[in-house]
Amino acid sequence: MKTLDKKTVFKSTDKVIELMLESKKQSKIESQERYDTEEFQEILRKLRQLKKEKK
Repeated sequence: MKTLDKKTVFKSTDKVIELMLESKKQSKIESQERYDTEEFQEILRKLRQLKKEKK
């Protein structure tokens, strides 16, 4: 039976942390871009209006 060579995916925990932070930052940027769209703002206005009408 052949043994598989184990390869390290990440070189260090610092690299893992760096990648996680980069991913989080990118996610925040994308969320903000969606929030800034006119379509999204229109949905928010409608939701606020509905909330006011329920009170």
